[in-house]
Amino acid sequence: MIVKHRPHSFHKAVFKNEGGNVILRPGITLGYGSMPGNYYVDSTEYLIVKPSLEILVLSSTGTMFVYEIGFLSAPTGGNTDYSVSLSPTLLLRAGIIF
Repeated sequence: MIVKHRPHSFHKAVFKNEGGNVILRPGITLGYGSMPGNYYVDSTEYLIVKPSLEILVLSSTGTMFVYEIGFLSAPTGGNTDYSVSLSPTLLLRAGIIF
């Protein structure tokens, strides 16, 4: 098994079997979210946490199928009037790279 770290992304490793066509990229994303205020509510700020696993499947034609499974959450945040949090929510994504 080959393990590589991408030079511009410190949180993703790459796992691939020699000669295999499946690549696994586990990762965790930490972010800062904000929502602008309006006439009724002041702006809010919150922490975003997203652990995930990307699965890349290489085809013989050069097309790559990308699948991602993870959880998106905002465990803490808000403003002086309101508390903002989001319990872990399932995240599923799929796409094609050609």
